[in-house]
Amino acid sequence: MNQRVTIGHRILAWLSWVIGTLVLAFLWSMLIGHLTGDANGPDGMRFNSTMDLMGFLLFPISTLIGLLVAYRAPLIGGIIAVAGILVLLVMRPDLVVPEFLWLLLPGTLYTVRGSMLRAAHARGKA
Repeated sequence: MNQRVTIGHRILAWLSWVIGTLVLAFLWSMLIGHLTGDANGPDGMRFNSTMDLMGFLLFPISTLIGLLVAYRAPLIGGIIAVAGILVLLVMRPDLVVPEFLWLLLPGTLYTVRGSMLRAAHARGKA
């Protein structure tokens, strides 16, 4: 039974690392392109309201931070990544579409992996 947990954990670890790294690379390229490109017009990137600023901080900024933290602390990083997107979905229900929801996957994988690590650690101490 213990070997199954180890194999399952390794598979989950690799899945979270690979998918998390791909999403992280995508978000970095999107953010850099958005900040340096001319998609925002001649005035550059502006936030016309507090809601726009909050949306930007929730996605992609909190997702980037969460995925970066997840390399070192999977549970905390996963929670940060998932929470940022969920709060954004509450603020902007129009984003509840499959094209956006897939971004929850790496944070969810990290959260599950971190929970498994925590449970295994707790069993080891008992």
